[in-house]
Amino acid sequence: MKMQGITSKPTQAEKKRLKSLLSKKGRLREKQFLAEGVRLLEESLRHEFRPVRIYFSATLIGGRGQQLLDRFQENKIPIQELAARDIRRISGTESSQGLVGLFDIPERGPDDMRRGLYKKILLLDRVSDPGNAGALLRSALAFEFDLVFATEDTVELYNPKVVRSSVGAVFGIPVITGAPDDIAEFKRHQNCTVIVTDPRGGHIKAQLKKLKVKKSYILAIGSEAEGISSELRSLADLSIRIGHSDRVESLNAAVAGSILMKEIYDLTPRRRRQ
Repeated sequence: MKMQGITSKPTQAEKKRLKSLLSKKGRLREKQFLAEGVRLLEESLRHEFRPVRIYFSATLIGGRGQQLLDRFQENKIPIQELAARDIRRISGTESSQGLVGLFDIPERGPDDMRRGLYKKILLLDRVSDPGNAGALLRSALAFEFDLVFATEDTVELYNPKVVRSSVGAVFGIPVITGAPDDIAEFKRHQNCTVIVTDPRGGHIKAQLKKLKVKKSYILAIGSEAEGISSELRSLADLSIRIGHSDRVESLNAAVAGSILMKEIYDLTPRRRRQ
């Protein structure tokens, strides 16, 4: 495959560095992450989340992938070709589509919250399952939350499994990692409402009537096994119970969080209907 704009092939040292991004340690050190596959990379373009570089395999890429590669070329994104075995090594998936994007992790932290840029915040506390975390990112984007805040005990949100499970939502919504103390300080400065799930809480409809959706609020979702930490629970203004059949003990984090986000979205005036 001959294409204009393709730079020289990566060195062995660069291949090793790319593979290191499959680990949390490597991503934190390099402040970069990888995303594999046509749909994820299409989403990066849609949300104008510009990749540092695109890697492709001529033997694995399909027609849709070739069209996407052309779009990256039009946007003057550097492109490098890799052998199929090397693409598979960095893709983090068994059946690679032959396209991998390298992205910088945006430099954001709790200080950004204090600038008043974010009004509707989804808080993930001790959510360890990458599938649940990715699904919650996608729901947060769908229901127009401004930010996802993850506590340090939550799975890292640029983990390849989270990125895949989010179906590209990680490109469309800002994420920040911090501690419960950061949330306490944000609440003091912004006078926001903190909402938590609690099997002993009030009914979802009755509790959400108390929510002033035009003001700042934080919706906290904990893991199915452990729930919300005591530090965050002590900050709660509204405790909400999601009623369900006793055929199951509880709902998983992604389902519970998505139900609550949809209920809050329905309360928001003049929302955009799709």
